[in-house]
Amino acid sequence: MKKLLLFFVGILFVCGSLMAQNGKVRSVTVDTVKGAETVYFAFEITKSDVPVVFQALATNIGGTTNEKGYLEFSVDGTSYQRYANAAIDDYINLYASDTSKIANNGNEWTATTANSFGGVIWGSPWKYYRVAIVGEANDTTQYTVKYSYK
Repeated sequence: MKKLLLFFVGILFVCGSLMAQNGKVRSVTVDTVKGAETVYFAFEITKSDVPVVFQALATNIGGTTNEKGYLEFSVDGTSYQRYANAAIDDYINLYASDTSKIANNGNEWTATTANSFGGVIWGSPWKYYRVAIVGEANDTTQYTVKYSYK
């Protein structure tokens, strides 16, 4: 009877450990955008039936931060398409810390000093996603991008 009880306790422990992994931040990528360059922060979805949350945080280093941010997706991880249905889509919701910075039907984010952009992907039809940050001026801004399963 003890062995059976220990077996079930072990099973519960393993299941609890696996479920706890969903809230863990999967990736933290930091890069700097200098002037008119584009930087990509890619992440691969390995659990298509679990919601994924992501966030990009802008931290101004010099000049005036004014980059544009976008969510892009791909089926093969090489050719990406910019997401264009945030205002009407049920499976992706995009957010910004300053909602006045969201444009283009909810698909484009304009960075300013120390604000963030992110979203929730409710069940993923694509395997690969990336956040594209497109610079426009003579500034330097550091971006930290994270994602996690929920």
